[in-house]
Amino acid sequence: MALITKVVKEETRPVSIKLEVSMADRLAAYAEYLNRSRDEIVALALDHVMRGDNDFQATQSRGESMETSPARKRMQKAAQ
Repeated sequence: MALITKVVKEETRPVSIKLEVSMADRLAAYAEYLNRSRDEIVALALDHVMRGDNDFQATQSRGESMETSPARKRMQKAAQ
């Protein structure tokens, strides 16, 4: 038995996003406050949002693409 627990890390993929300066500043401050990286904060926030989106969860369980999902259709309709 190991004395120290091994941490299994998932493979990561670099992505690029653009944020308003004020949001980027808030993200940096929040990451510093929690002593986490900005990447971790963004990943955790996205996970939280996606887990709470029932339409998205239903789409994923049915194997639908986001192009045909009810949530996507509502977003497109709202944008018109």
